[in-house]
Amino acid sequence: MVETSDIVALDCEMVGMGPFGTENGLARCSIVDYYGKVVYDQFIRPEGVITAFRTSVSGVRPVDMEGATPFRVAREQSGASPIPHSPAGA
Repeated sequence: MVETSDIVALDCEMVGMGPFGTENGLARCSIVDYYGKVVYDQFIRPEGVITAFRTSVSGVRPVDMEGATPFRVAREQSGASPIPHSPAGA
């Protein structure tokens, strides 16, 4: 049986990187628990140069990157693994 304490929802906002803005870079990560309580919500500065903010879709603006958490730090804060893995029980 899955416990409600094991359930979270994750939303990520991406910005464009690379010469044509076609590469994706993480710019915001939001995590909420089963009850909707915010567990983590940060603007994240991706590694590399942002060439397209995609503000109309992502809501991310250049000003949001001024105090953004560096990607490597955010990965540690969120508990995210750098290696993809399957959900428990999959």
